[in-house]
Amino acid sequence: MRDPLLLYSTNTWLAYAIAERYYGGVHFAWCSPVYDGAKADAHVNIPPSSSPADIYRLLLDEVQRGEQHSSVLAGKLEGLLRGAEARLKEGVIGDAEFDQIRRTVETSPLNDFRPVLYLIPYDRVRGTVVEAPVEERAHPSSVEYKVNPLPRDCFDMLELKV
Repeated sequence: MRDPLLLYSTNTWLAYAIAERYYGGVHFAWCSPVYDGAKADAHVNIPPSSSPADIYRLLLDEVQRGEQHSSVLAGKLEGLLRGAEARLKEGVIGDAEFDQIRRTVETSPLNDFRPVLYLIPYDRVRGTVVEAPVEERAHPSSVEYKVNPLPRDCFDMLELKV
């Protein structure tokens, strides 16, 4: 398979803001070479839980409708806390910053979990992108990547009005 031109990743605005403020503009992204899995070529399987378009629409809908019991948003909150714990262990942040992130995540309004889309030119991240292991993918034959680290100057961030 040849390298894609772009990778797409849907994240929350809060994840973006935390990485900018506390991690020196260095982000993490779980990516797809296809924005909308439902419109992917027949040989490319991008299930809804890995489709940036599906994730974007789901997050946007739940935020706009004020879904207080969202398992998706709860998962995003947990992911932000796991990421902060990892950055603490790596020495990127200290205990005080970890506590600030934890309190920020736990008290942020629902709107802070609104979706944002990262457009990542593959050539800019060629050295840090890895294909996700089969056991971590949403489907064994899906095409999924992880980019870590993802410096801010390697992607564009968009907020779509869909």
